[in-house]
Amino acid sequence: MKIQTSVILSENLLSAIEQLSEKDKTLSDFIETGLQYYITKLKRSGESDKDIEIINENADYLNQETQDALQYQVEL
Repeated sequence: MKIQTSVILSENLLSAIEQLSEKDKTLSDFIETGLQYYITKLKRSGESDKDIEIINENADYLNQETQDALQYQVEL
């Protein structure tokens, strides 16, 4: 379900949107697509931060495991 709303945009932004939007798309469709993309990107960024946090919390253990595995390598 779509709900009608009102937003205020700068002239420059509106002009850029009008130039980039496809002829058969409405301004609303263009803005909705852009916002969906932006929200998805923000969510993924948050997930990425969590992954980095988990890796950092386990860095000492992971480094120790890597060093241990490297000892088993054979020179060619």
